[in-house]
Amino acid sequence: MMRYFFHLLDRDELIEDHEGIEAADTRSVVEEAVQAVREMFSDGLLRGENHSEAALLIHNQEGQQVGVVRLDEVLRGAATEAQRPPVSGKLAC
Repeated sequence: MMRYFFHLLDRDELIEDHEGIEAADTRSVVEEAVQAVREMFSDGLLRGENHSEAALLIHNQEGQQVGVVRLDEVLRGAATEAQRPPVSGKLAC
């Protein structure tokens, strides 16, 4: 098991996850992140809040970005493992 961190990026605000979760592999952690995005933003979307640029940046315990789950992709039913470079390089987890 490896520890992964979900750092929340919403527009220009980055909220780092210092606790993280354990998961068997990247695919499992992406699935967890998709569910987390759905839960975090469902109420706000119903209230008409705009979080269209929100994303969870998934980092492993070494600080490497291994995935990105964007709210707009979740709404369209798509989420991918890392295909984009990190937003600001490595993060200290």
